[in-house]
Amino acid sequence: MLYDLQIEKESDFLSVKISGIRNSNTISKAAKEIIETCKINKCLKVIIDVRELEGRMSILESYMFVSREFTHLKQFSSLEKAAVVDNKESKKRLKFFERTANSFGFNLRTFVEPDEAREWMTT
Repeated sequence: MLYDLQIEKESDFLSVKISGIRNSNTISKAAKEIIETCKINKCLKVIIDVRELEGRMSILESYMFVSREFTHLKQFSSLEKAAVVDNKESKKRLKFFERTANSFGFNLRTFVEPDEAREWMTT
């Protein structure tokens, strides 16, 4: 098993915790499953907590992932907002990931504090 998703329906968004191995294959499969779950639950917003994923993707891997996968995912996604929560050690990579996702048309923000992600999600 490459990853495990724990999904909870909040008032108007999904809260997802993902664990497993962090690589583009894992993230791609998990993203598709999360988008499908959002459709089924008629949720337009999601918080994805990736703090329990093992390993790191490089800046280049992050860019390649977003440029390859997000274009495809956008066709099937009706998400209005997505927040990603990761560890403080990943803050620089997170901000790059956020800017890259935004440049491909996704309303995505990254956080190191789950409460900040929840606050943004409800505004």
